[in-house]
Order: sequence, then C-alpha cells, then structure tokens
Amino acid sequence: MATMNVQPRPTPAERAGETIEVHVDEALTVFAATMEDWAAPRPEWELELREGHESGRGNNVEAELLYTSGEQT
Repeated sequence: MATMNVQPRPTPAERAGETIEVHVDEALTVFAATMEDWAAPRPEWELELREGHESGRGNNVEAELLYTSGEQT
C-alpha cells in the first residue's frame, strides 16, 4: 500500500501546521499525480489534497481542485 502526504482537515487547530501521511491504494496515487500534472501548467488552478473526515483510516484523502485567479472573483 502506498502513502500520500496531505494537509490536515481545516478544523483541528492543533494539527494545522502538520503534514499527515495516509495509506492509499496505488491507483489513487496515480489519479492524484494525474490531477497535479493537469494543474501544474495552469497557474490559476491549484490542487489541494486533505485528510478526509475519518482520521486514521486508509484511502482517506479528499482532493479539491481550486480556481484561484483573482480576476474572476
């Protein structure tokens, strides 16, 4: 089983600066890499990987693809 380093959920303030290691299936790492490769050449897009709502569980990663361009707000 592969691991991914993700950001913690935004709610627990005591873990705000940590990076969390989550065990995931290999297919999910390929999917996350594909999304990162898509977002990398597009400066207005950003991919955030966060821990899901069930802490400590495998395959517990949420992906958010954010449009961050300030001119379209």
